Amino acid sequence: MYRIRLLAAAVLLFTTVPAWAQAVYRVETVAANAGINDALALGPDGALYGSDFGNFTGQPGSIIRRVDLTDGTVTVYAQELNYPNGITFGPDGTLYVSAYLGRGVFTVPPGGSEFPRRLVNAGTTVSGALFDQATGTLYVTSYDSQWIRKIEPGVTTTLEPVVEGFAAGLNGPAGLALDDQGRLHVANFNDGRVHRVNDDGTTALVADVPGGIGFLAYGGGTFFASGLNNHRVYAITPAGEVTIIAGSGQQGSRDGVGSNATFDQPNGIVATASGDTLYVSDGETKSIRRLIREEGTGTNVEDTPVRTGQLHAPFPNPAQQSTTVRFELAEAGPASVLIYDLLGREVEHLSTGTLAAGTHTLDLATADWVPGSYLVRLETAGYAETTPLIVVR
Repeated sequence: MYRIRLLAAAVLLFTTVPAWAQAVYRVETVAANAGINDALALGPDGALYGSDFGNFTGQPGSIIRRVDLTDGTVTVYAQELNYPNGITFGPDGTLYVSAYLGRGVFTVPPGGSEFPRRLVNAGTTVSGALFDQATGTLYVTSYDSQWIRKIEPGVTTTLEPVVEGFAAGLNGPAGLALDDQGRLHVANFNDGRVHRVNDDGTTALVADVPGGIGFLAYGGGTFFASGLNNHRVYAITPAGEVTIIAGSGQQGSRDGVGSNATFDQPNGIVATASGDTLYVSDGETKSIRRLIREEGTGTNVEDTPVRTGQLHAPFPNPAQQSTTVRFELAEAGPASVLIYDLLGREVEHLSTGTLAAGTHTLDLATADWVPGSYLVRLETAGYAETTPLIVVR
């Protein structure tokens, strides 16, 4: 999803992994200024589809666009949506859209429609969407409410729980992907962690991508993740080995191979079945980039990067009168806790001064805050992490 721009980047540590886990991709721009800055899906007609999420500070997003991959032509496929986020196709060509502020899942019939129909009301903001063609199950995530739920279109209109809560490792879930065994994986927008959802309803940590993940894709036995805040694209093996396959880490829109290419907040991502070709939406320029696998090696990131800090979910959350923010520092140093609303406005900025290594807590008085969703952000000298907070009355 395309949310508030987060400025600080996590520390990357480089190490060596087996050669088979490495790859490098050539990046080329397919459609500049295409009006797409969020989730992507490959359609049954071979075209690429993408959502315009808006940015909370300008014109709100409302459109799904179609990109002809043969010539880069962009057309409107559906509109009248309220911040469209995750998108996915069903086997009959129906497009399913998670509308973030529409608080539900909408359908667009094959061929497109100006007025999508509401399939189900989620009662909260929704973010990711993935249709499991093998089982006929539609998976949906909620960024703010921290859940994954499922629905069987045509059978029921009830969203049934799959995994819920921070305890399950969910922290702004948005990206969804299925591996070759049909196992569901979810990527967190806030902390960049990828979890596998087990059959018994538990989750298992698979990988930890620095700086957060926009969306998740799967192809050729490999997961792919967009590093929106680090301006990079990553490959993740089933064993959790993380590799930078494209992007220098500097913000830009330069085509090139591997680290010679630059991205401007890469967000939506989709992969072909072989994993040899990827498509990525640049969140800031709203352009579509194509990544094609080439011979060579990427830059490898340690499976679980060493963190110089860690931010825990506020408690209680949702909060009414107050909440407590707990965080850890691996070494002594200054830290700041910042609160943003969903318009990107700073609500509070708490500077701690120099703290010792270890666990620390800060109490936040929320009685005067407008009910709604907020982002709590920890910043240290070499680390930053964000987690959501909901205020209710």
